[in-house]
Amino acid sequence: MKKVLFSDFDNTLFVEDEEVVDKNIEAINHFILDNIFVIITGRTYKSVKRVLDLYSIKYTYLICKNGAEIYDKDKLLLKKNLKKEDIETIKEIIAKYNVGYSVDDFADERFIGDDVSSIFIRRDYRLNSDCIKEIRERTTTYNYLSPHWFNIVAENVNKALAVEDLKRIIGEEVKIYTIGDAINDKEMIKNYNGAKMKVHESYLDDLDVPAYEYFYQYVEQILKED
Repeated sequence: MKKVLFSDFDNTLFVEDEEVVDKNIEAINHFILDNIFVIITGRTYKSVKRVLDLYSIKYTYLICKNGAEIYDKDKLLLKKNLKKEDIETIKEIIAKYNVGYSVDDFADERFIGDDVSSIFIRRDYRLNSDCIKEIRERTTTYNYLSPHWFNIVAENVNKALAVEDLKRIIGEEVKIYTIGDAINDKEMIKNYNGAKMKVHESYLDDLDVPAYEYFYQYVEQILKED
């Protein structure tokens, strides 16, 4: 049975220490010979792909925007858009609070159309608790705060659901592993044989799962298992 590893990107696979990144890449290259490696991130496709190409990081599938988009290499396999009524409401709230935002892979101030799978509102002095509260109360979205953005995707999107989506796409029995460090990783870690980074957001403190200092250590452990 093939093993499938779903890994968060920032602060899990990709860290500030380049020596560790090199070891992580080496572990991926070993793992992917006989198994399936999936990068699953809150980032947009263009944002994460720039880094993947720069460091020549291999992957089998790439999941972006917490599961709103699934790619087989560069081929888009699945996209889940925000509801039109939620998009209209968010546009109204953005204008009301005059917050900076990005839409999908486009920069600030782009017109928000109907074919949208993510909206990112910049975390700065203009993004206050009232704005966040209004979006959460008036829309049916999945949303959370990351270090630099208030991330908004459709209600039927999160990393655990993305694991389910990709399982259906793969279409064969596999053994799943997951690892991450942040609030948006919690559902998949909890539901799918998960692990967390030793340095992680407090949202993961209550998860009774193994913790690893480095990503490559988790890969090495997986490869030892039957």
